[in-house]
Amino acid sequence: MTKRVLALVALLMVLLSLSAPISSAVQHVATAEAAETTVAADPAKDPSFWRFGFYYNPDDPRLNVPKLSGLGLSINLAHPLGKVVMAGVLLALGVTLFFKYKNKRA
Repeated sequence: MTKRVLALVALLMVLLSLSAPISSAVQHVATAEAAETTVAADPAKDPSFWRFGFYYNPDDPRLNVPKLSGLGLSINLAHPLGKVVMAGVLLALGVTLFFKYKNKRA
């Protein structure tokens, strides 16, 4: 009986772990089809809003925007939360480098 319960739990965990990527793929296909008609209207595709590889558009309310080329998302640094995320990344990088080189000197 215990082996059956463990097998069912394992199967449930596998199914749950697969449901997110499948759902994401279905949503991606649906948004890609919708985006084909509105590519020209998307300000994230305008190169003038990209500076040094970062997206900066105060008029765009989105935090995450599609990258200019390739797959993935980028953060809108003009969004207030985008500034917080970038500050957190820079702070984490600075703390990591500080402790890395502090331990080398000691």
